[in-house]
Amino acid sequence: MAKAVEKADNGPQDDKVRANRGAGALLWLMSGLVGAAFFAPPTILLFSAGMVPTIVAWIVDRSRDGYTPMAVGMLNLAGLFPSMLALWTGGHTMAIAARIMSDPYTWLFAFGAAAVGWALVLGLPKVIETALTFRNEAEIKRLEDRQAALIAEWGPEVGGKSAPQ
Repeated sequence: MAKAVEKADNGPQDDKVRANRGAGALLWLMSGLVGAAFFAPPTILLFSAGMVPTIVAWIVDRSRDGYTPMAVGMLNLAGLFPSMLALWTGGHTMAIAARIMSDPYTWLFAFGAAAVGWALVLGLPKVIETALTFRNEAEIKRLEDRQAALIAEWGPEVGGKSAPQ
């Protein structure tokens, strides 16, 4: 039977590995963006300006799991996608990119979707905590009622309390 192996936390050494991995990912991302800038400058312009909330989420995220930039980034990309689609179907020129970027709805959708991502990251844990608290309190009440019914049927000895003498 296989046993689960727990990963040991090596403290600062693990933090250095994570930092190097993040720096490597950033290096690949930046080299990909620079490479794509030669082939699709309007797309890169719109993408880099529209994904600012994701970059901010990536910078300020201090957790090890990286769920904040993932949540904000995916919703940010979803909000930016209609504008990217309009750019790609409208001619893919810098003039069209400038027109799209001057439209306030572009920013409303992109940054509004990123704000929904932040709301999920910041608000959902409290909502889940509240729901679990209500569920646990209901379970405690149900068990106390069941215990009271058993004590009424069998006497106080089953309740873990000794009978008065």
